[in-house]
Amino acid sequence: MLSRDPNTERPGTAAYARCEDYRRLVDELRVVCIDLSMSLVRAWNISREMRPDLVTVQDPFEAGLVAVVIARMSHARLEVQVHTDLFSPEYAKESWWNRFHVWCAKCVLPRADSVRVVSARVRDGVIAHTSVSPQKVVVLPIAVDVEKVNLAIPTKLFTDTYPMFRQVVLVASRLTREKEIDTIVRAFARSVAEEPTLGLVIVGDGPEKEHLVLLAHALGVSDRVAFEAWRNDIPSLMKSVTLYVATSRYEGYGLTLVEAAVAHCPIVTTDVGIVGDVLSRDMVSVVPHRDVVAVAKAIIKIVRDREYREKMVERAYSVTQKLPTYEAYLDAVRRAWRV
Repeated sequence: MLSRDPNTERPGTAAYARCEDYRRLVDELRVVCIDLSMSLVRAWNISREMRPDLVTVQDPFEAGLVAVVIARMSHARLEVQVHTDLFSPEYAKESWWNRFHVWCAKCVLPRADSVRVVSARVRDGVIAHTSVSPQKVVVLPIAVDVEKVNLAIPTKLFTDTYPMFRQVVLVASRLTREKEIDTIVRAFARSVAEEPTLGLVIVGDGPEKEHLVLLAHALGVSDRVAFEAWRNDIPSLMKSVTLYVATSRYEGYGLTLVEAAVAHCPIVTTDVGIVGDVLSRDMVSVVPHRDVVAVAKAIIKIVRDREYREKMVERAYSVTQKLPTYEAYLDAVRRAWRV
């Protein structure tokens, strides 16, 4: 298994724990964390030392190129995983680096024996933009511990720390450009003008944080917008708020959307990831990209229309209870690896 995530080699992390679970599926699993400086000489040495039956790689980009080399040298089968909607027009527009990633994917994916994707949206993009046969593409969503979310206890963070926020809009995300959190801040400024009891809590860290803090100040809502560092009890937070908002340009899956649905938290989201696949438009409020007015209207409707809100969350929750368990997910991985 080739990964770009250094946590796969660090005991105590979630990534390391997943790899331990994967080890139960095969006779032997070797995990190699690579970086951009990895040379073809090292790839050659890996192929000679390990002689794998299967090479699985967690992205079709730089790591994917290395995986192709190792699989060819060792005459092993190659599985390529795709975790983001890389063929979304929004992905390529974001940067020249993303356009390079698209080029890498178009080189790597056709050379794979199987392609594992996290959603039907990603599958359709792979089939439409590469020569990969549809029969080689397997949709295997990210495993969500539904029972764990069901048992999560609502947090007292908001009532204890932000008692002035009678109704809370929650964002839980990396604070990066593609997440477009600035759209939410601008929409919130409109919403709070109509509903003064609202508060916005943004949980997460990233390069856009300073910009978002300044934006809230410029819009005159800095006293109604709170920033919290990332934490591991997001489902507990979701059970304590009025609604959850996500305005990403693109997503492969959208784990927090599922967690919000399980937590009975109303959702406002752009049309990304599992929207239209797992969660239909009668279960979430879908808004256009960068449409501040639409996001503000969606927030106000959920806050004011109790019947609409309750129907939405019940439909979404009922779907999540049918999602595969973590053990079923591992069993699907085992079957994919043993073909």
